[in-house]
Amino acid sequence: MLYYRVGNYNEEEYNNFISTTVNFIATAIQQELTKKLTYNDKWYFKFNQKSLIHYNLQAKTDFVISMVQNGIISRNEARNEFDYNLKDDKAMDEILLLENYIPINQSKDQEKLLKVGDKNEQ
Repeated sequence: MLYYRVGNYNEEEYNNFISTTVNFIATAIQQELTKKLTYNDKWYFKFNQKSLIHYNLQAKTDFVISMVQNGIISRNEARNEFDYNLKDDKAMDEILLLENYIPINQSKDQEKLLKVGDKNEQ
């Protein structure tokens, strides 16, 4: 069987088509399904639109690492981005800061972040 290629693949064009055309249609379908098939106001349909976007694995890895390091997502949320099983560990759900990778609620205890006057009062 012969297969013929039509045109060239361009990742940017493909992702733009998904973002502008396909996501618009998917959103309309989500809204219709939610409106017509759910009977509880707290229920809704939501498609995973990220699954259609073509990612360069290195770019996605760098992006997720940056999100974790900047305290935007937890490590479990990062694992979820790559479809890994979530760890049943509360520490994995904590938002970490780049500063020594400590939980965000402990950032106030960092000596180098305290003012000089505050250090003398302790």
